[in-house]
Amino acid sequence: MENFKERKLISVKELQRIKSITLEVDENSHITIGPNEKMFSDALHYVSIKSFEDLQELSIIPQGLSKENVLKAISDDDDESLAIAKKDYNFSKQSDCKCHDHVETSLQTQFRNIRRKSNFQLAKLLTHHHGKQILWDDFEAIHAYKMTTNLLKNPRLGLSVVYFALDDIIINTNATLTVNSGTDLIKGRNLVIHTNGKMEIKSSYLFLKCQTARAYSNKLESLSTSI
Repeated sequence: MENFKERKLISVKELQRIKSITLEVDENSHITIGPNEKMFSDALHYVSIKSFEDLQELSIIPQGLSKENVLKAISDDDDESLAIAKKDYNFSKQSDCKCHDHVETSLQTQFRNIRRKSNFQLAKLLTHHHGKQILWDDFEAIHAYKMTTNLLKNPRLGLSVVYFALDDIIINTNATLTVNSGTDLIKGRNLVIHTNGKMEIKSSYLFLKCQTARAYSNKLESLSTSI
């Protein structure tokens, strides 16, 4: 079975020229998609992100938001999270843990645990941009933070993501679509889930972006979805 890592790495610009594919799960059927799955593998691409503009092209960061404002919001959230971590941290009982060959203090651990979903200023920026409320732990804010900071860690090499280029996503009655781990991004036009249809997302940080979503007594079982 083909592994996505064996595929050619393409740029975001090249991705824009690729035709998207409609994914439909028939009634009473089950389809699984992911990096190591054969079904709908023609829609799977291994994409290189090299710039802030690439993040905007993929809708991870909304078009119209400036890089400066996004970075300032992330920096402000860093400061707020560190302040909370320091407030609750007992410096007199400092302990270290050794993880992955480097020493990390418990203050760093506490900060990371708080920071993971603390995107108050970034959520405020997204709320103002969209004209609708985006919560501090909303997955759009989490993904914007995660992808931007990962890019900043290695701006020369950038980052690579597993991307499904889909048109309509249709899950018919009593059907199930499972998205396996390792999938980073799914961008589609319309998501339609019919009665007793179900979408199971097993990827920890999947970003699912559709222009419209309609559901009829359905289940969207996801740890990490933004529509």
